[in-house]
Amino acid sequence: MLIHSLRLNGFAIIIRLSFGLSVFAAWGSAICFAQESAARSYTSEELRAASISWLHENPFQGDSIHIYRLTCPTCIDELSAGMKNPGELPHHLFLNTLRDEDRSLAIPLVACVFAQNSEERRIEIFKELLGIYVSARDYYWQHVSEWQDLVFSLWGTDASDISDPEPWADAINLLDRQNRLVSLLDKNNLPDKIELDASVLVPDVKQRSPRDQRLIFNLAIPFLHNNDEKSETGIFGEAKRRFRFTRVELDYEYLLFQWRDYADNAANGTFWQWNTLSEKMYDPAFIEWNAALLDLPSDAERRKAFSRYISKVADLSKVSPVSLLEAIKTLPVLSIPEERKEKRVLEAKRLIDDIMLYFRLRR
Repeated sequence: MLIHSLRLNGFAIIIRLSFGLSVFAAWGSAICFAQESAARSYTSEELRAASISWLHENPFQGDSIHIYRLTCPTCIDELSAGMKNPGELPHHLFLNTLRDEDRSLAIPLVACVFAQNSEERRIEIFKELLGIYVSARDYYWQHVSEWQDLVFSLWGTDASDISDPEPWADAINLLDRQNRLVSLLDKNNLPDKIELDASVLVPDVKQRSPRDQRLIFNLAIPFLHNNDEKSETGIFGEAKRRFRFTRVELDYEYLLFQWRDYADNAANGTFWQWNTLSEKMYDPAFIEWNAALLDLPSDAERRKAFSRYISKVADLSKVSPVSLLEAIKTLPVLSIPEERKEKRVLEAKRLIDDIMLYFRLRR
């Protein structure tokens, strides 16, 4: 009887232990899932902060972000309808500027808005300029220089000067962030929309899938893009397209001839990708190096500074192979005015966060 009782008690202990371990495992799995979801999602607050919210007085309203392109007829039709009925205008916008023609239209527009000295004036000038654009879209698509002249004419004397680099850099950095978010969230239709739940999950990236290929293009350093594709004929007479790609490991020591190739690629245009999941991407020296590039006011100036720096890295590698991270800690880098440094460093960290998210999700 005693033995039977002990057996029963032992069985009960095993049951309790098994149940406890199961609960603990389930609890641990739930925590892991929550952590993984947080690591692969964006909060609605972060997405709102990255959006254009100059069509309404209260930027905290609205439960979605509308994605438009300034050369998309359907997108402009929606905006045009909203201009006639302001209640239908979206509270939050992303402007897809992955194409050069959209970039040349959107950057002056957003820079002009950033240059204004108050939020009220920003809302006013954005609505005014966007209203002019949508009412004559076909003309401005074909006459980009005249669109830019119009923006300059409405810049205003109370705004920061047109030559001030800050609003131009702010505009480029905001639009580039929107491009990365659009690509990571797989919102490639035009028009498209992001529904603002508490958090927005980023879909997986299957290696070599069409989504993966789009992200390789879209997450490459934008001011180095070379969209001048080379056409070739395949063995069956089919048309083939070739682009110049450059993939660099941040902490890999490359030889002189490799750095010279990379410098040439940077100067002539390339799809440059940081090919790493290393936490060294968050090295403070690398973050500040990126922040200094993000403080420059145009793609052309950023490309020039970047390619010059890579040429200096090539010179450094004449002595012995060198990594970019090592070079950044050896060679002088561009300086950022103290009043803008914190902002640019934050933008550089977000840039690296977005790139690292892509590599974490790539299966």
